[in-house]
Amino acid sequence: MSSFNPDTFLNTEFSEAFDTVKIPCPEGEFQAMLKDFKTRVTTTGQVVMDVYWIVMDDEARDATGQAFVRLRERMEFDMLSMRLHVN
Repeated sequence: MSSFNPDTFLNTEFSEAFDTVKIPCPEGEFQAMLKDFKTRVTTTGQVVMDVYWIVMDDEARDATGQAFVRLRERMEFDMLSMRLHVN
């Protein structure tokens, strides 16, 4: 097993730019598995929950070119009117 050498990493020269484009998951209904969720309170006091999914569908994997298609779903809770807003 090789160890990470920070000097080698910092002195490495790259001749091409890295691809930073991420193809989004196509619209549709897919089976997905819950990966994680996190709740937080914004500076304005709003309660937000971020839900992270892994899509379990070959069509989505083929369309994105990713081995694991990950999605984030943001839910905003309106605690005054007790409503849920899903983005």
